[in-house]
Amino acid sequence: MKRISILSILLFCLKSFSYSVPAWAWTHTFNGTVRAVEYAGNYFYTAGTYSDSAFVYDNTTLPNNGSKDIFIAKWDSSGNMIWAKSVWGSAYDSVVSIKVNSNNELILSGSSNSAVLHADAITVNSNGGYDMFIAKYDLNGNALNAYFYGTAGNEYSIDMCVDYLNNIYVASANKLTQYNNSGVQVWQKSLTATQGNYVGHVIYSTFDSTVILTGTYAGIFTLNAVTLNTLFMLSWNYWPQKIYYAKINPNSNLVWLKDDGIDTHAQHTPNIFAKASNGYIYTAYQQFGGLGGTYYAFREQFPNGNMTNAAFGGLPVAGQGYDNDVISIIAVSGNASYVSVSTDNSFDGQTLLIYNVVNHTVEKIYNVFTKSPHIFRSKTAIYTPSAAPNYSWGKISHDSLLGAPTYQ
Repeated sequence: MKRISILSILLFCLKSFSYSVPAWAWTHTFNGTVRAVEYAGNYFYTAGTYSDSAFVYDNTTLPNNGSKDIFIAKWDSSGNMIWAKSVWGSAYDSVVSIKVNSNNELILSGSSNSAVLHADAITVNSNGGYDMFIAKYDLNGNALNAYFYGTAGNEYSIDMCVDYLNNIYVASANKLTQYNNSGVQVWQKSLTATQGNYVGHVIYSTFDSTVILTGTYAGIFTLNAVTLNTLFMLSWNYWPQKIYYAKINPNSNLVWLKDDGIDTHAQHTPNIFAKASNGYIYTAYQQFGGLGGTYYAFREQFPNGNMTNAAFGGLPVAGQGYDNDVISIIAVSGNASYVSVSTDNSFDGQTLLIYNVVNHTVEKIYNVFTKSPHIFRSKTAIYTPSAAPNYSWGKISHDSLLGAPTYQ
């Protein structure tokens, strides 16, 4: 009961925080939805999808070849597009992540049910149903290679990251797989739970050269002989979902596996960011129960997975508490001093929250009303695609941000 009172006070305080309309430094509009953003060498790389008609921007036209195709584009910090390319097939193609590795190669991961997938002149053949793919480009937009992974059934890529050795980690619905830079599988871990498992996101932590995976589970979850479990709620007659965190070395050794320890409420859509300077882990997620509805929550953890007990650690710092509200954590990004959380809910549209992780305060809340608002935190600005009114990609000026840009 004491916990609920503290949560209510904190939520009330945040609701009194004024929501702001962002000042857009520049915006662009095109037929496409940006799904992922990467920063490297003072350039931005975006990956997304388009359908029904061609992707047209400036002097670039990418034809639509099927139900949905993928576009990738390179931009300078002033919003000028350097180049754009398409990855396409005859059916439905999607992308979930784009990264730049230490070889200055651009890595994409997604899923496709096209019989043949094209990346420039490179083609790969499907194994049947939906397959996962990895595609590689140089930073000038030239395709280097592409790989399909799957069976006659359906396999979906949920997230992807790369490490300092240029290994590629792909999280699917029930597996985490490491591939080397040539696309060859090195190891694979099963991610299952007795009452359900949702794989959220996978990131690479430069602080200690590890991979951090997060998701939710119900029942019994086992990874490398370490077991987590949730308790069946007789009063509600269901298995509540808890967030799990796993830190894994590139050689496949499990460093630790933990959960948030809360059995009474269900958590969903966790998304994470790890600071390069100290390895602290920041998780934003959606929670049901405790405040009469659905709300956002935010956590800070040490590199060993333990909570820091900061003011916002484990407590909701934004949300509405409305029953039947649909809230999702879309993206989390950050630098040395700030973490931004992009959210979506059915009542208030999309919100961008900026947290000062040095003094643990909410600095700014923007109503951006975006579609699939994946974000990237830079030194003095926020880059977000699909921003209203009908913007596809833009820059929000926020000059009070401090610290050098980082990326994952």
